[in-house]
Amino acid sequence: MKKWMTIILIVLIILSGCSSKSAQSVDGAVREPVHEGGAAQDMSEDSMPSQPAPEPEEPAGGFAKPPYEGAKIIRTLNYTLRTSEYDADVKFIHQLAEELGGYVENSYEYASGVYGESLRSLSLQLRIPSLRLGEFQTRFEADRTLNGKQLSQSDVTTTYTDTEARIKNLETRIKRYREMLSEAETMTDIIEIERALSEATYELESYESTKKDLDSRIDFSQVSIEMSEVSDPLQVKAKDSFFQRLQEGFVSGINGFIAGVQGIVIFLASNFLWLILLAVLVVLGRKLLHLRKPHLPRKNRMNPPKESEKEE
Repeated sequence: MKKWMTIILIVLIILSGCSSKSAQSVDGAVREPVHEGGAAQDMSEDSMPSQPAPEPEEPAGGFAKPPYEGAKIIRTLNYTLRTSEYDADVKFIHQLAEELGGYVENSYEYASGVYGESLRSLSLQLRIPSLRLGEFQTRFEADRTLNGKQLSQSDVTTTYTDTEARIKNLETRIKRYREMLSEAETMTDIIEIERALSEATYELESYESTKKDLDSRIDFSQVSIEMSEVSDPLQVKAKDSFFQRLQEGFVSGINGFIAGVQGIVIFLASNFLWLILLAVLVVLGRKLLHLRKPHLPRKNRMNPPKESEKEE
C-alpha cells in the first residue's frame, strides 16, 4: 500500500512540474510580441533620454563669436616669425591682404649684418576685414612655423553707444539753436546763440570723428607681423627633438666657423695697408731702441774687467 502511495506522489509531482513549464512557455509566447511590438518600442523611445544638441562651432581662426548681440569688438592679431624665403613671404602677405579686401597700413624694413651677411627684417601692420580675419589666420599659418602669436579682443560697446547718444543729443541741440537763431530779435541774443551753436558744432564733429575711428577699428582688424630673415632653413623649423637641435647646432657651428674665417680674410684684405704701416712702425721702433742702448766693444763684452782691475 505504501508502495503505491509513493508511486502516486511521484506521478503527481511530475505532472505539476510539466504543467508549470507549459504555463511559463505560454506566458513567454504571449509576452514576447509585447517586447518586440510597436507599443513597447514607442514606450522605450519615449523613455530614452534625449541627446544634448551639438554646441555651435566657433568661427575659423580661433576668435569666438561676439559675447552678445550688438557687441562692438576690436580684434588684434600679432605674429613673430623667422623665414628663409623672405621675398616670397613678403609677396604672399601683400597678395593675401589685397585678396581679402585689406591693405597695408604701415611697413618698416631694415637690414642687419651677422657674420658678414646682410639679413633683412620687416615690421608690417595690416588692416584686414574683421569678417575675414579667420580666413587670413588660417591661410597665413598654413605653411609657417611661428615664434610667437597673440590674439586680443577689446569690447568697446559702451564707448560706442555713449558716442552715438552724444551725437544724437548734439544734433537735436544744434537744430534747436538754429530755430532760436531764426527767431532772435536782439544782437545780444544772436551773438549768444551763435556762440553756443559753434561750440555744439565743434563738439559734434569731435564725436563723429571718434565714431568713425571706432567703426574703422571694428570693421578692419589690425594684424601686426614681425618677420626676420635667416640664412639657414633649419633655424625656421620647430626644435622638437634632441637630434634636431644637435643637427642644427652642428650645422650652425660649421657655418659660424666658415663665416668667421671669411670675416678675418675680408678684414685683412680691407686693412692690409694699415697693417703694413703698423709693421713698418714696429720695426723702426725696435731699431731706434736698439741704437739708444750703450754698446761695449766686442772684446770687453766677451771679457768683462775683473773687480781688482776696476779698483786700480
